[in-house]
Amino acid sequence: MIRNIRHLFWVKVRSRFARQYHIGGHELTLPPRHTLDWFRARHPRYDKPLEDISKIICDERGFVLSIDIGANIGDTAAILLKNDDSAVLCVEGNIKFIDLLQENVVRICRGAEFEFVYAGAGDGAIAALVETKDGTARVVPVGKGEAGEVLVVSLDEIVRRHARFAEAHIVKIDTDGFDADVIESGREFLRGKKPIVYFEMDPCQANSSIEKWRVTWSQLRACGYDVFNIFDNFGTHIMQITGDQVVLVDQLLRYAVSNRQLPRPSLFYYDVCAFSQENRHISNLLAMRSSCNK
Repeated sequence: MIRNIRHLFWVKVRSRFARQYHIGGHELTLPPRHTLDWFRARHPRYDKPLEDISKIICDERGFVLSIDIGANIGDTAAILLKNDDSAVLCVEGNIKFIDLLQENVVRICRGAEFEFVYAGAGDGAIAALVETKDGTARVVPVGKGEAGEVLVVSLDEIVRRHARFAEAHIVKIDTDGFDADVIESGREFLRGKKPIVYFEMDPCQANSSIEKWRVTWSQLRACGYDVFNIFDNFGTHIMQITGDQVVLVDQLLRYAVSNRQLPRPSLFYYDVCAFSQENRHISNLLAMRSSCNK
């Protein structure tokens, strides 16, 4: 116990400086005050589902082609890049991250592509501000008449700009409240290609209500997604459900809202992995591996 506390303290102290960090078999540079290593030291299963998915895909198809929306400094890209034949399209609009993102990802992937924009519903400007803290960032909507404007680009348009990634095996979305908008903005791509979609579902964000998520689940089902693996934000598998069981999602969303009102919440959001019938076997393998690792 004392040894673990000392380790966590040392990791926290190190976060004051730029340092090298090993993740997904690659070395990345973390900037000062970025808390990725601190968080992963406390929660070792964080992002483990993505690591499992990419491993399953690579074993089956020989490489992984992925789209990383909300790429930050390249930590998810490092997890997704399983071999030299794999490639990633990194989408990141925050100017505080993009230089280091390029530096990190180009070093580990010759075929990487970049789109330095914010992904969101439609194409154009929205009234919002960007908040950055401890290595994470989010776009916060503002009220009418308040200062602030952010340009967003739809997922469908991003894929049109990077035709190679129209064949992506997996799309990861982590936009702190705009994941539902990104899914809506990519319905043409998702309906046509049906990549595996891994996204963050947080009904407590300003732009991400329970009602909005109900619509998003209907959109996913209309695009051909009918089996889902649901994890807590620490990477622990909660359940696997099929399309006819989505009534359970409403209960999960309500639980998340109720839990966040506690002084010490035990859950902050869900990570969801959506599969079409074609990829159902990957969903089953993921559920099995996740259950074995609990």
